[in-house]
Amino acid sequence: MLLPLGLSAAAVYVFAKSGTRRSSAAKLRSIANAPARPPATAGAGATALDRVLRRLDAGVQHGFQAYFDPMLVGGARAREMAKLDRTRTPSPQEQAVNRNLAASGAVFGLAVVKAATAAPLAPVILAGAAWQMAPIFREGWRIARDERRFSLFHLFSAYVSALWLSGVYVVGGLGLIFFHGVSKFEYLTKSAARDSLTNLMKDAPATVWIVTGEVELAVPFDRVVPGDVAVVRSGQTIPVDGVVVMGEGMADQHRLTGESQPVERELGDPVLAGSLLLSGTLRVRVTQAGSDTVAAKIQRVLEKTLDQDEQRMGDQFIALEHTRWPTLAGGAVGWLVGGPITGLAVLGCNYMPNLIPLRSITLLNWLRGGAERGILVKDGAALERLPEVSTLVFDKTGTLTLEALSVAAIHCHTGIDVNEALRSAALAEASQTHPIAKAILAEAETRGLAVDAIDEVALRVGMGVEAEHEGRTIQVGGARYMAACGVEVSAELRGHEDQAKAAGRAVVFVAVDGAALAVIELAATLRPGVPELIADIKSRGVKLRIMSGDQEAPTRALADALGIDGFDANLLPEQKAEAIERLQAQGETVCFIGDGINDAVALRGADVSISLAGATTVATDCADIVLMRGDLADLTVVFDLADGFKSRMADNHSLSRVFSISAGAMTILLPFKFLTVELMWLGQATMGLLVALKATTVEQAPKRLRARRAPAKA
Repeated sequence: MLLPLGLSAAAVYVFAKSGTRRSSAAKLRSIANAPARPPATAGAGATALDRVLRRLDAGVQHGFQAYFDPMLVGGARAREMAKLDRTRTPSPQEQAVNRNLAASGAVFGLAVVKAATAAPLAPVILAGAAWQMAPIFREGWRIARDERRFSLFHLFSAYVSALWLSGVYVVGGLGLIFFHGVSKFEYLTKSAARDSLTNLMKDAPATVWIVTGEVELAVPFDRVVPGDVAVVRSGQTIPVDGVVVMGEGMADQHRLTGESQPVERELGDPVLAGSLLLSGTLRVRVTQAGSDTVAAKIQRVLEKTLDQDEQRMGDQFIALEHTRWPTLAGGAVGWLVGGPITGLAVLGCNYMPNLIPLRSITLLNWLRGGAERGILVKDGAALERLPEVSTLVFDKTGTLTLEALSVAAIHCHTGIDVNEALRSAALAEASQTHPIAKAILAEAETRGLAVDAIDEVALRVGMGVEAEHEGRTIQVGGARYMAACGVEVSAELRGHEDQAKAAGRAVVFVAVDGAALAVIELAATLRPGVPELIADIKSRGVKLRIMSGDQEAPTRALADALGIDGFDANLLPEQKAEAIERLQAQGETVCFIGDGINDAVALRGADVSISLAGATTVATDCADIVLMRGDLADLTVVFDLADGFKSRMADNHSLSRVFSISAGAMTILLPFKFLTVELMWLGQATMGLLVALKATTVEQAPKRLRARRAPAKA
């Protein structure tokens, strides 16, 4: 009997001393991949056999991509994956798994033919099986030689030898298919490709305009060095970290800092590579370029966390190593009672490794259920970790709030009509596209105010806007802009400004003919359904926090309004990740929800990470789970799915344990030995599949989840 990752039992090496406890699970993927050597490359010296193998391999790879992969992941999930990664190309490791899976199918086919016709195929079948299972034998030898300890791999090696030499070829061939099918499924459920994940600087220009003397010269991007003065114009991505030495402008840097609105950049202000200059022209003295910029540092951290993620593969196998001792003890009892054949057969009664393929099948079922509900789970392990989450951390801008601003209030000078003040502001902003302008225009439209074409627009770069309309001069902007224009703002309006800023809101003044008429408060727009979502999550006993690159006042105001336990503001991307690490060091299991490039490192560092469709590509690539409908309310469905998945796996864990104990007893007491082991395996596998493939029902999950969590958090 052989199931994925090992229903192969029996002790070949038994050591009196176990030695170091270092696990070999990190080898799991290489073991699954090792047997298949890539076909020889094309060339003038290629033999006819090489060419045949290449054509055969090309056919195998095409067949898996065109037919097997979509069938395995399900139509709905395949379509959702295509939305995020339209050009997915199998890695060399995944191609090796495809070859192994095809070879396993060939071994199984020969075994069926032999069973049906009694053809003399045993040598070919055994050779194919030995070739496929050689990595397990090699790994068992490596553990014995280098780590000097006893492992399940030794039981795997012994039982698989007994299985094949006993002539159970059909079951062995089917087991090989399951073995490599697990690895194949793992590749299909992992995160998006490394290149798309870490390519933060894809918008960087090929050349940068550098001031040399009195002229501007185009210099290749990779030749820009600290001390150069770069010229950045409206609509361009800032290519370097630096300090403004000339000009004024409005920069959108929310991808890197999370600030909810564009910031004014003028003489002496810092700018970050990857920010978008919305208006104006800046001359920037370069402080960091190329690989030293903030964006590049984020990229390096992502690459490091990806490497660490690769090292965590096989954790589910590590958890089963403790079963080697009961299995060995059962084999010893079988040997004493019925002889060596009975002992070897009992070694095959460890059905706990069946949990690995059953986990994959259960996961596949729940991934399909999630896809039907608009939930794309890219890393299946996230479903297992999510029920253990104790702290849920939200990014603010773009996650809890939309990037669009809205008009929260309009305060007018005594005697001024609110609608007239708003219409004046809308006239001045009519040709602008920045968030403040959009908010003012949307409010004017909501109130049914007509915004006529204006005679002339003169933009005061980076500070505010001035327009001439029907002989009047309209000015809209912040306090600094009003001061620069010589507009005096009354104490009444100043008071409203102070109150708005204390509440974490942005403000702009409206002046006509040099007199300030009104102040407009602008606030971030809360995503629909957020208050209800917060209430639901809190009812599950999960603590809540906000982490934002935005200022403290608006972050505090949002946390207070939603009843969220705590917040961190003014955080750079790496500081978000450090805050996540601090929570984890305190024993918290952290889920982070974000949508921007500035959230990428935190997403990768959290125990579970979630993003929304429509967020930045990097965020959706980093996240374990993506809400494909872009609706944050679907977060409750994610928790329900995770709880249901864990419950289903607990059922199969109990089932595997019961069957293992029963099979061991029956193998010792009944005369059929290996047949008993195989029949019991078939029963356990069948019942496990029924449990794994049962329809996904999330409706009952919240009650179970709250019942389990709430007392622990009281």
